Amino acid sequence: MNPARLLEYEGDPAPEPAMDELRQLPAQVLKLTSDVEHIQKDVADIKIQLRGMDDRMRAMDERLGGRIEAGDMRLDGKLDHVHAKLDGKIDYVYEKLDGKIEALRQELYSAKIWAFGLYVAQGAALLFVMAKGFKWI
Repeated sequence: MNPARLLEYEGDPAPEPAMDELRQLPAQVLKLTSDVEHIQKDVADIKIQLRGMDDRMRAMDERLGGRIEAGDMRLDGKLDHVHAKLDGKIDYVYEKLDGKIEALRQELYSAKIWAFGLYVAQGAALLFVMAKGFKWI
């Protein structure tokens, strides 16, 4: 191979655009412009739909917020009613238990008096038996 020839050859020459391609360029630009316009219209439609959905979501949030607050108030009312009812029952049980404890205390007091009486009677009986045994009586 001839080195001089290699220096001259720098690869394939850049292909020049064909005249057909140059003629089609305005049509392609026009098509791209049309496609961009369609995309812009689609984006505008999507924005409109998103605004509508935002309005519907806000309305739904307000409705649900109202319902939740109403449910919360109703639940608070029921809880207050149950709380008052339980307080009444607890007070009733406390009074009943207090009455039973007081009755038991009275019974224990009377049992102490009765036991003391038996203790005195037992001592008297023992003294009586001793008196008889020692012939004091």
